[in-house]
Amino acid sequence: MEIRDEQLKDEDLLKIIHCFKNDDKDVNHANWLETGYLMNKGVLYRCSHDSESKEALLVVPSHERDKILKEHHNSPTPAHYGSDGTYQRIA
Repeated sequence: MEIRDEQLKDEDLLKIIHCFKNDDKDVNHANWLETGYLMNKGVLYRCSHDSESKEALLVVPSHERDKILKEHHNSPTPAHYGSDGTYQRIA
């Protein structure tokens, strides 16, 4: 899976990506920057202003989220980590 291609299939992410690719920057572009979105080598990331970490996180397309959650939740580890543990393993 190429994440860039998958992001382009997501209609909501496509709107954000187009704002970044458009040479004629507008208010929407400023709004996406303000909410923490950024593009790096054609891939969309987001920084959370609420997080202690300043690391940019990959924006996962909505159609891939269930797949990723299942892969990390159903891994062959002996313990069940709950929702917080699954989130930490993905992040």
